[in-house]
Amino acid sequence: MQDIAFYDKLVNNTIGGFIYIMSKLRRYLEPGASYYVTSVTNRREKIFLSPKVCKLFIVTMEFYKYYLDYKLYAFVVMPDHFHAIIEPGN
Repeated sequence: MQDIAFYDKLVNNTIGGFIYIMSKLRRYLEPGASYYVTSVTNRREKIFLSPKVCKLFIVTMEFYKYYLDYKLYAFVVMPDHFHAIIEPGN
């Protein structure tokens, strides 16, 4: 088990392909790999029951697909969450 000082040194650094962020979660990005992404609404409110909110979500996904350069292979919107399969760009 590493001590706290070890983890503090890793915050905001990249070591061996792992990205360490402020919350100290580790993420490994493999070039060309696809990733499963899911997110839940605040307090699991069923905001996606509204067609207007769904449309806004889809338009936002399309905008950021080009802005952040990722491929969107599939997604599904449920009443209180969504799932997507993406491939990050370069």
